[in-house]
Amino acid sequence: MPSSKLRHPSFQRRTEDGPMSLPTPINFQEIQDRLMTCPVSRIHFADENGNQRTDTTTIEQMRTLSHSTRRALFQAWSELRFIISHHESELCKGWLQMSSPQRKKLLAKVCPEVPETHRPDLASLREADRTESAIGNMSQFAMRFRYLNLQDLSKQGPLLWMLDSRSRNFPSIFSSADWNSIQLGLNTKTIKPQYLRGHTMYLNGEWTEDTYGRLVSWEGDRMAILKYYRGIAPDPGMGLTILEIQRDLLRFLVRSSIAILYDIIDTDITKCSLKGISSCSKVHILLEEDDRMSPKSSITDYQSPAVRVFEEPYHAPDPFDFRKTRKLVNAKYREAQDYLLLIREDPCFFREVISEACTSTKEAHIKHMTEPTYESLTDCARHEAVATALSRLYRQACWWETVCRLLDNLMTIPENLKDSIQPGQLLPTIFLEAMTPLEHFLDDGISAWIRRLSWQLSELSTFKQYTMYKAVMDGPKGKYITTYVRKHPANNPRLTDDTLYWLLMELITGDATLVERCDPAEIVGEIEVLISSDPLERGRLTSNTMSLISAAAAALEVRRQIH
Repeated sequence: MPSSKLRHPSFQRRTEDGPMSLPTPINFQEIQDRLMTCPVSRIHFADENGNQRTDTTTIEQMRTLSHSTRRALFQAWSELRFIISHHESELCKGWLQMSSPQRKKLLAKVCPEVPETHRPDLASLREADRTESAIGNMSQFAMRFRYLNLQDLSKQGPLLWMLDSRSRNFPSIFSSADWNSIQLGLNTKTIKPQYLRGHTMYLNGEWTEDTYGRLVSWEGDRMAILKYYRGIAPDPGMGLTILEIQRDLLRFLVRSSIAILYDIIDTDITKCSLKGISSCSKVHILLEEDDRMSPKSSITDYQSPAVRVFEEPYHAPDPFDFRKTRKLVNAKYREAQDYLLLIREDPCFFREVISEACTSTKEAHIKHMTEPTYESLTDCARHEAVATALSRLYRQACWWETVCRLLDNLMTIPENLKDSIQPGQLLPTIFLEAMTPLEHFLDDGISAWIRRLSWQLSELSTFKQYTMYKAVMDGPKGKYITTYVRKHPANNPRLTDDTLYWLLMELITGDATLVERCDPAEIVGEIEVLISSDPLERGRLTSNTMSLISAAAAALEVRRQIH
């Protein structure tokens, strides 16, 4: 869960390119024992600024709000299940027969607040950067429902996928995904949940209407403290925000279904209701046992990472699969090994890699060479370029090999403990101790990929002149090269019009600050979507830059899977 990053002990990170060290093991059992025995009055969790959080509501108000929100949520969910179970074929036929402009017009009538462009939350952040202003209330909808937009929903698949997944799966299946989806709004203070200390709201792993969203006091159940500490269950304010998001999303889907069945594009949707279809207000559909334990998901095979990034928000989340993650890591490891073979056997690939390494030599920067080549360098600089290129490839192969080894350690956990890994349940201590080194190693590796990407972008002619610059500095051991990112004024057109430039700048300048705004996995995913859909944007990046983005995307995907 995302908020667990604020409560887990932080690690001291290394700054070298390509870290290979593992962290000091954390005694989770000791931390758990201290939380279980410490008086509740002395347990305080700090906010992102390190300040002690204070209550903004009372337990009575929170119980009233959560109860009413939960009732409205399940009412909308029952209505949606009824519509899908009785009119699924009519919905699909009516939606597919509409043209894209007709779909946009219908959705705009269903909810006038739906933005027009893809990823409106990033668009709001980009606009705030351009005008140097804070993100206001106008982007509340965009931050809460970042994948609801006319550009994506007007396609044939997304709305139908969402209707299928949200109607056939219990809301708790989506609690973690909905929590993750509002991280940008939380980090930018656009979404400000209420806070109530001493209680935890149970969402993930709850399968009945009575238990979903229930408040558990720390005094009555000490396990609630551990679930909050490990990020399994949110505090009541955050849980209430998730319930409100699910309620509003289900209401939007119900209204959209009604609009499609009535085929109302030029009429007022407020005149139509479920009563015209059937008396659904008294219908309460119970989940079958199979539906409770096996969430349905339509995603099986991805054509590309860009397809996965686009389709994933509209489907039910896939359960974590060790073997699937291991195959991904093993594929990247074999790819790194193939690069080591190609650089020795393929002259064209060797020349391309060495040419890119020539631009990062000290001689090229001291002499201010615009486009240095292997032939234009001295023998010493040539040896430096070859050593740099080979060390990068070997370091990449060694890094993926270490990730494979750490994943194998997770897969060797006894089978009886693997059965206890269920949604909403505490992970075994032995599993946490094996997973912590892998999380730390992935975090350091992702930072290394991003730093290498910033160096690589500084050599590209399409970004070099306005993105960043390198300087040769005098140090105690001689001259060294450092990279500086240029800060742009608000009226710079590059910040407004160049989407690829803005995404790359968000990624490379956020090595220390990006987690305060947006998840790097989302930025890398949007970069992959952009360059896969636009050949012109793809042509601005070299093959080495693309391989760095691909490696960072794979590492971020593994990090997301195990988190």
